[in-house]
Amino acid sequence: MAASWVEFLSGIDDVVPGVRGGWRNAGEQHLDPGDGDSVTNWIRSAFEERVADGELELGVNLVADSNGTGGLELGITATVGGTSDLPTLKNSAVLKITRAGNEGFEQIPDFLRDLLEALVNSWDPDWADAGTYELWDAQEAAGRIPRRTPRTGLATYLSEGRARLAGDALAGCRTRPVGNGVVVDFLTESGEVPDLQRLVELDQALRSGEAFAPTPTDRARL
Repeated sequence: MAASWVEFLSGIDDVVPGVRGGWRNAGEQHLDPGDGDSVTNWIRSAFEERVADGELELGVNLVADSNGTGGLELGITATVGGTSDLPTLKNSAVLKITRAGNEGFEQIPDFLRDLLEALVNSWDPDWADAGTYELWDAQEAAGRIPRRTPRTGLATYLSEGRARLAGDALAGCRTRPVGNGVVVDFLTESGEVPDLQRLVELDQALRSGEAFAPTPTDRARL
């Protein structure tokens, strides 16, 4: 698990300007992906607390943050190592990128695709998406998003089994192999956000099939 975290943090450092070497955990302790010991000790300490509480099957909650150039603020929240079959529990990692003072982005950062690939290559997830609050609000307005299910983002990763189940629903979409699955890329070539209504409609079409079924509780991927 420490190796996956080191790979993930290093992958972010490689593509986001100005982040390298600037990670901190919730206790404001420095995390250096170049020195795996700081990351390993962080994770070991979190698991030792779970063991002491007798709740190891719930995994651990980990938080890390950093800053980049141009006022970028990055925050990671993750639940990892869980083995419980509770449907409300899932192992997950969320990377949130904002700008200081809640200043919005005029366009989607060039590194968005690379960040999604860094997450996939580090964690081999069942699914992952890169999106915006505006897109997620539009999807929620069109219908409730069930727990543990993928979403059509600006770019969405589907594990091998999900991509196979999607079949013709992805016809006409740009896809490329990443990790053990595929990334479906909805951004325009220039990095502009596509029509949100189109993404909402595609999300609903995929949600009606097996490709967007909930992640199982008895295995890591569909």
